[in-house]
Amino acid sequence: METKIKKLPKWAQLHIEDLKRQLSDANKKYDTIVKMHAVLCKDKNREWFTINNEIKGAEPMKLWLIDKDHPFTICSLNPHDVLFIGRAPEEELNERNISS
Repeated sequence: METKIKKLPKWAQLHIEDLKRQLSDANKKYDTIVKMHAVLCKDKNREWFTINNEIKGAEPMKLWLIDKDHPFTICSLNPHDVLFIGRAPEEELNERNISS
């Protein structure tokens, strides 16, 4: 197959290479979507939301977790980053005696 491609005009070879890159990118996106779907469908009762830092020119935003003893940084969001969070249903939190 490669030898047949090398016999084609240069513009056709470039077009085929571009199509190969597009196919590779599409396959990577598809794999990502399949993984995300598995996470989202694992627990249908979970509430999903995002936290983002979409302010132009914004400084990185630090997210903190407040533990019983002390607060600590768990991550930072740079401009245009998005953090995707799944929250247990209210009933599940109540069963575990966790306040929201």
